[in-house]
Amino acid sequence: MSESVVDDRGSDVNDTTTRMMTAKQDKEINFNDEWPSAQKTVIALLNQTHVPKVEWQDLFWWVYRVTSWIDPGGNQLIRNALSQNIERYVVDAASRIQAKSHESDEDLLRVYISEWSKFYEQANILPLPFKNVESQQVGHGIRTTEPRLPKIRQIMFEFWNQLIFAECSDRLLTAAIQLVERERSGENFDTRLVIGVRQSFVTMYDYELLEDEITDIYNQKFERMFIDETVKFYRARACQFLDDNGVINYMTYADAKLEEEFHRANRYLENEKSVHRLIENCVDVLVIAYQDVILAECSRLISENDVEKLKLMYRLIRRTHNGIDLVLKYIDEHIRSEGLRDMHENAETISSDPEKYVQQLLAMFEKFSALVRDGFLDDARLLTARDKAFREVINDTSIFKLELSKRGGTSRNVESKCAELLANYCDLLLRRTQLSKRLTSEQIEEKLNQVLLVLKYVNNKDVFMRFHKAHLSRRLILEVSADQEKEEYMIDKLRENGMPSDLVNKLSRMLQDIEVNKDINSNFKKSLIGRNNNKTQSDLINLKVLNYGAWGRSGTGGGSERMRVSLPRFATFIFYRFAHYCRVL
Repeated sequence: MSESVVDDRGSDVNDTTTRMMTAKQDKEINFNDEWPSAQKTVIALLNQTHVPKVEWQDLFWWVYRVTSWIDPGGNQLIRNALSQNIERYVVDAASRIQAKSHESDEDLLRVYISEWSKFYEQANILPLPFKNVESQQVGHGIRTTEPRLPKIRQIMFEFWNQLIFAECSDRLLTAAIQLVERERSGENFDTRLVIGVRQSFVTMYDYELLEDEITDIYNQKFERMFIDETVKFYRARACQFLDDNGVINYMTYADAKLEEEFHRANRYLENEKSVHRLIENCVDVLVIAYQDVILAECSRLISENDVEKLKLMYRLIRRTHNGIDLVLKYIDEHIRSEGLRDMHENAETISSDPEKYVQQLLAMFEKFSALVRDGFLDDARLLTARDKAFREVINDTSIFKLELSKRGGTSRNVESKCAELLANYCDLLLRRTQLSKRLTSEQIEEKLNQVLLVLKYVNNKDVFMRFHKAHLSRRLILEVSADQEKEEYMIDKLRENGMPSDLVNKLSRMLQDIEVNKDINSNFKKSLIGRNNNKTQSDLINLKVLNYGAWGRSGTGGGSERMRVSLPRFATFIFYRFAHYCRVL
């Protein structure tokens, strides 16, 4: 049939509508007189010969006239006549197919698919002019859904199934599966041969069965045989390939075959469920059956940091139910042993140099992160294992430890010295030092963020905050901060990273106190100059009023640390003058 028939059929209904009014002028219509003109077009459609546009449009009009003005049962007459023509066509097709039945299954398959492809295409075109027949029951002007008659497309497939497919479906399926096996061995063929068989198994039953029943027939026949033969194919080859080529090459083979079968399944199977079932069976025979042998290489590949082979292994093992658990164990053991070894080897240097300590921790973290990223595609389970093991390395006390007195007693609480060293490193960045002077503002912020990255893994963050507060107090009182904005930046970052809010608020209050004291001292010095006209004396004065709740330090016994201070006579005089000035304010 020409393409113009299909392309122009959307306008045919409009042409039919324009002729409705003229139908009333027709005299009595006799079906036997009318049918030959329509039959000519029907036969041309079935045989896929050229149908002019006018004849295609006339067929729509002819169906409308007959179903509307033949009484009784014009639509039933059309069904009967159309069914006879469809049956004759299918009988002829069956004869052509039967002529190949004595030859090989593949020859039978090829002639079947040739006939089926044409018939399947026409099954989507021939029913279009007969929509009016499908929507009516027998009898003029009566429209109902009971009893329900099969549609024209269903009638076509019913004849095909009864006269052709039911007789040769087993041979067709066997031939199709054999072609798929030859494809796995490297041969090429026309994929439509397999697709047509699958299409037939699904289509032959859709005219009379529910969707679940269609799926059952497809599953029990086509899908089941497809999967069984796939498993049989790889079971016979996998073990031999492993013995001949070794584990690493086998992993490459299994990964490639799983990818190949996925694409093959999407090409030949009906739906995603079928694809999923096939891949599950392939995983069973290609991966799970050799899981122990594959995982035996995991520890060595991790220690050698062979991320390409680890990535290959991961793609296989992640398909199993429990294989990843052993990988998690290997990752945990590697990070703990590797991390602690590096720390012990450099303990003498890093324990006294906070900068080198932090840089070593960051280098370790990046190395372990790269292993998980490149070898295991940043699998969330592997990232969790990395975090857990790295936390243990950071908080380990076997390298160097910090003894802190417990509140309310003299017993000692052993902690990793990591928190103290991190606080010391922050002090080097925030205080005017050689390190902070050679770094730009952006570099300082980057390194502070690196400290926060490591701090995330410190168990006792209160210890860090205690040392950080002590350093901040010293920087603020002695006025040796490199940049006030960086102090505020660090406090904001501590808050964003979930540090204890009460401790962070105290740090923020300390900065506020310093800003307030700048104004108080400035005004107090002006008052001294105004009274004594002694600028030299006022320049020596720098008093700070500090909030005890924010600046107070915990003593060794858990209470407040109190110290006796003896001031020189001049200082005492100035102190009382300053205190009086503050009270006046």
